[in-house]
Amino acid sequence: MIIQMRFPHKKMPLHLSFGTRPRRVTAIAMLLALTGCDAKLDKLFDLLSGATTNTVVLSKNSARLNTSPTKFLPTEPMFVAGSQASVCVVLAGGIPLQSTSTMDAVFNKLMQDAILESVLRMEDGSTVTFSNAGQAWSMWGKIVERDEVAACSSAKCGTKLPIGAKLKAVEITASPALEIKGVYWSSTNAFDKHQPTKPSESTAKQNQKPAGNSHTRC
Repeated sequence: MIIQMRFPHKKMPLHLSFGTRPRRVTAIAMLLALTGCDAKLDKLFDLLSGATTNTVVLSKNSARLNTSPTKFLPTEPMFVAGSQASVCVVLAGGIPLQSTSTMDAVFNKLMQDAILESVLRMEDGSTVTFSNAGQAWSMWGKIVERDEVAACSSAKCGTKLPIGAKLKAVEITASPALEIKGVYWSSTNAFDKHQPTKPSESTAKQNQKPAGNSHTRC
């Protein structure tokens, strides 16, 4: 499986390293390539790498986003698993990975200059706004069958969400209006230097600060 993700405020290298276990990484890559369901890929990756990932499909239905917030409710627990977190709207499927310039052109055509904003409503009553929508591509899609192109919004550079914080809803706006195939949430600690285990509910409450108030160097 090949994944390409680029965000305007930072570059995300695609070279993964798990300690000094190249054989294990190779085995993971081979298993991921042979598995067709993206939900199973996340679970398999977590199992073999020790990472924690929370991916929740919020809608598999086509929709038209506009300046009035469209609310999406999770049907399963949705929480912050690590420093990487995003809300993705799927734009199209059946688009094989091509050169950077070609993928940029495809993405821009699908976006039609739309600006996305996602408001995360946390269980503690606070809100966090995600913007900075960037291009994401996945061989095995979460909404469409394969070769999925999505626009993924993330927190502003320096904003750190508390690990373990739970979400109860996501509200998305687009200007101008944008046609989408579906929506999903994804958060992982796979890129974190230290991969903390999922905290207990009591620990999460003790450590939780108002979302979006703590900052780290970009």
